[in-house]
Amino acid sequence: MTPIPEKNNCSSQHQRPTNSNLLLSAAFLLALTVLGMLSLRQYRQIENLRQQNQRKMSEQLRATNHMVDYLSNLHQCLDTRMRQEVPRGPSDQNALTDTTNQTEPLKIQAGLNDLTERTSQRGAQIDRPGNHKTEQLTTHLSRLTQQIEQSQAWFDLIIQQQSWAEDIVSKCSPGVCMIQGEYMFVDPRTELPLRYLANKIDPAARKLPPQDHQIDQQTPTDTSLPVSVTGDGPLLKVQYTASGFLVHRQGYILTNKHVTQPWGISSEYRHVLQAGYKGRLSIFRAYFPGCKFPVDLQVRLISETQDVALLKAEFIESQIPVLPCALEQDSLKAGQSVIVLGYPTGFDMLLARLGQDQLGEVLGPGGVCLDTVAQNLSERGLIDPIGTRGMCGRVNQEKIVYDAQTATGGSGGPVIGPNGKVVGINTALLRGFSGTNFGIPIQSGLELLEQVIPKETDPPHHVDLAQGSQISQEM
Repeated sequence: MTPIPEKNNCSSQHQRPTNSNLLLSAAFLLALTVLGMLSLRQYRQIENLRQQNQRKMSEQLRATNHMVDYLSNLHQCLDTRMRQEVPRGPSDQNALTDTTNQTEPLKIQAGLNDLTERTSQRGAQIDRPGNHKTEQLTTHLSRLTQQIEQSQAWFDLIIQQQSWAEDIVSKCSPGVCMIQGEYMFVDPRTELPLRYLANKIDPAARKLPPQDHQIDQQTPTDTSLPVSVTGDGPLLKVQYTASGFLVHRQGYILTNKHVTQPWGISSEYRHVLQAGYKGRLSIFRAYFPGCKFPVDLQVRLISETQDVALLKAEFIESQIPVLPCALEQDSLKAGQSVIVLGYPTGFDMLLARLGQDQLGEVLGPGGVCLDTVAQNLSERGLIDPIGTRGMCGRVNQEKIVYDAQTATGGSGGPVIGPNGKVVGINTALLRGFSGTNFGIPIQSGLELLEQVIPKETDPPHHVDLAQGSQISQEM
């Protein structure tokens, strides 16, 4: 019997590897599919994170831009406040304190602190500059930080200047006096004073007090005054007010030359001088803040070239401070701040600050008499100078130009520089343009003082008020 070949077994042996390859291929395809799905999922997650990061960066850029805009507005507010002059006229010594804006510095400081904190938070959110938006955000934050630092410096300067002004006014005001003067006209040959003619004046006018004038008051010239040295009516008297300040413990006071010779600049009585009569002071005294009684004044020296005069008070109380004066000619420069202290408008300014009750007490029931008004104000401690602040526009050896507000009656007041020392003597204003007023450099006044008290033998004894502080027409 012939044996049959085992064909089926051979076929089975060759088919097994084929099935195994199919399984491996299927498994590989399945693995590829799973990996592809996982990769796609990861890609989507990465893309979502990237988009979220871009949105976050865009939001941060918008927020930073808002912060920059806010800071720019803050810059404008700070710059406006830096440029504002702050003239004040209260009855106390803090003459330059802005009582309506007490909370403004606190608000600005709070805003700066908030911006600084928010900027720090924005900076902490940036790990590494990896794309254009990150670099842009980093640049914005850097610029914002610089602006915050600059704004903080400006704010500190504002606070410093406000503190400086308050300190100056508080310490210097007691040494600034109101000068009350009265003058009449006399015949140089007979020394007889001019009087009104009794038969040519209204009887009711005889009871009126002497006329009060600011020393630069300009009125139409009256050439028909009923006056004569042989008249039997009231004396022709003119009263006026001005300012001055103590520069030496021995009672020396600086003021303007025209304060000691007011008749020379009064157009109302110019015809009297042209007729040959001469003016003469009949009352010349000073009222200091905190002092109940006035001190009589004498004219000691008058400058031949400048509108400056040196006065001597008979008695000066020890609590009146001597104002320190700048010795260097270039101690004040254009662009720096100045403070002017004085009594512009004289009694009008002092009376305007009073309430109705105080006004009635000061004026009294007997009518307006300037001597009585002055004494009542002094006894009640109501004589106090007003301070105005401005910027120095120009300085030379003869004049200082500034825009600190002043008015008639402020002649002779001190002009104080940023070092806390007197740099000039307020002397004149330009009518029609309040932004320009004039002062005489203090060196002209010190030259007069050195003629009576040599600097090397008896220097002025004063307290340096700058210590602790950082930072035309005649009137």
